[in-house]
Amino acid sequence: MRGEDVYDTLLHGESQTVEFKSSLAEEREGIQTMVAFANSQGGWVFFGVNNDGTAKGVHVGKNTLENLAVAIRDHTYPSLPVVIEEPFPYGGKNILSVEVPADVPPIVGVYLYGKDAVPLDKTVQATEMQAYRRAGRVTQKEDFMRLRQPLPSDPRVRLALLGGHRITKSNPERLSGSVWVEEGSATAHDVRFRFRPPIAECDSVYEDLPYPYDRRSVTPNVGFIPYRRFGFLLRDIPQPLPSSVEVIASYKDDWGLTWEGRIQA
Repeated sequence: MRGEDVYDTLLHGESQTVEFKSSLAEEREGIQTMVAFANSQGGWVFFGVNNDGTAKGVHVGKNTLENLAVAIRDHTYPSLPVVIEEPFPYGGKNILSVEVPADVPPIVGVYLYGKDAVPLDKTVQATEMQAYRRAGRVTQKEDFMRLRQPLPSDPRVRLALLGGHRITKSNPERLSGSVWVEEGSATAHDVRFRFRPPIAECDSVYEDLPYPYDRRSVTPNVGFIPYRRFGFLLRDIPQPLPSSVEVIASYKDDWGLTWEGRIQA
């Protein structure tokens, strides 16, 4: 943010996209506000500025910026992609500003705050973390599932179909085909499939799957992509069958949060 833009922003006070924190002692509340900004329109958090917009200033030592960046990384999930600006002179004192970009389609999720540092080496329950949203000038707690918008597909794991699905003549009540989940930048655990409308249920022994798969236990390769074959048992078969149904794969990530991948079949 340019100098004149900083002055203009501070002059207009706190808003839907601007929050003032008087010092880095309010780091926890500041990170919660960053999470709220990320879950809405994005915004700026200024440290060293009083609620009325006057400067209080912050002491910036050798590791101040690095420590702030680490705190943001360790207490948010997914880690917030913020921009921490260099100290800026305002009212004869130094202030810090953190820009929080807004999440934009097609990859839109929900960011969460954890009171304790989020470990990377063990599962963390979603119930141990908190979602926030911004309402005017107020940062409010929000239910994760209520805040989260349905995703056409999750950015980290992609669901696709190979060869389509078909009903076999030998077993007209069974829908069969090949489904593969391609690894993105994360791991999917306990993969489950369902249909919308609910015309079928997964009756395969592979209903619960960790990913990535053991390549020795999967069909070798389809374009170098490992996949599994799934069987679905039809129930209350509508006549005629819908021309299109939605296959939904739900799964958990390494932190215990549940996500979904969707595709039309």
